[in-house]
Amino acid sequence: TGLPDRKFSVVGGETDQDFLEMCRQLNDWENEPAPASGQNLLLDRAFSILSASDRSDSIFESVVEGGMILSEMPAGSLSLYQEDKKQMFQVFGKGFTTEFYQNPLYQIREGGLCQHVMGQREPLIISDVSQSLSFNNPVLVKQGVRSLIAVPLVSENSAVGILYLDDFKPRLFPNAMQDDLARFSRKASAAIQIQKIHERFMSLSLKDPVTGLFNHRYIREILALEVDRALRLHHPLSLILLDLDRAMQMSGKYGYSAGDRILREASRLFGSVVRKYDTISRYTGNKLLFLLTDTDERGAETLTGRLLKFLSIARFLGEETPVTASIGIHSLSVYESAKISPEQMIRNVEIALEESKRRGGNRFSIYPSGPANAISDFTRNKNPRREG
Repeated sequence: TGLPDRKFSVVGGETDQDFLEMCRQLNDWENEPAPASGQNLLLDRAFSILSASDRSDSIFESVVEGGMILSEMPAGSLSLYQEDKKQMFQVFGKGFTTEFYQNPLYQIREGGLCQHVMGQREPLIISDVSQSLSFNNPVLVKQGVRSLIAVPLVSENSAVGILYLDDFKPRLFPNAMQDDLARFSRKASAAIQIQKIHERFMSLSLKDPVTGLFNHRYIREILALEVDRALRLHHPLSLILLDLDRAMQMSGKYGYSAGDRILREASRLFGSVVRKYDTISRYTGNKLLFLLTDTDERGAETLTGRLLKFLSIARFLGEETPVTASIGIHSLSVYESAKISPEQMIRNVEIALEESKRRGGNRFSIYPSGPANAISDFTRNKNPRREG
């Protein structure tokens, strides 16, 4: 009864763990080798249209247009599955009369076409609807549809919807087209899911109210993705943990809110120094955590020097004495093969920060990516004022 025995969930209602898993799946699909140049121009074009879309409405349109390009069909539509109501919601269509769009909601019938399509992972092809016993859709018949392809959009744990591609004459479809549509459907499913989850996440509180930076919860989730990506693809990855040395003293002098003002102004300053695709978050207290993708130890050290230099010439609350910082660095090299958890990376960078503070602050320490030795053996300490 009902839909096939699979764990479905409402689109956009996944848990945080599902979100991370789907991000990994999308990353894998995006790294799937593309057809050689000129080998499959239609598939390349369909992928390009989908990749250029960044909003829900444009993604829905690009899914339909991409499918129409691959199938060379003159019409198509996209319906998303709503589990709570056991119904489909048509979000985009093209090539039909205005009457076709008047009733976007429709129930999933027991034993009907929708249930059958979502129960399989391969496109359903009907070359001639007049010869098909399973086809019974008066709306499409009234539109003059004679042949169709119904492409299921599903992820590992969720039913996303169905992409319908229609023609107004009977047609035969080559097997290669079915393979291309199956491959395109994986991309389309992931794009829809990720966009929906992105919108849900943005509605949550991901920002620290004092600094406007991402909060501790967000950075830990993103770090899990980036550590997995770095180890799989052998890309470098670095963390910088920065603690403002004199913020607590100035809070005692100017009042409790002074520390927040310093942290807020310092955050803006650092935001102007890092790359636009680096991530800064408020870790705890006066600590900021920097996540640097595709950055090795030398790159992290260079950025740290710039952060300290900018901080040394800044003045907060009218004080002549600059605010200094203690910093810890930990990097994964491109040669990293041992599995390391996000929690261990954070612990390593905390150890490096603790060493900087133990030595008086206003310096940075580097935790190596290799096996840990005694702290005195593996930490390099620098006085930023001597580095220029």
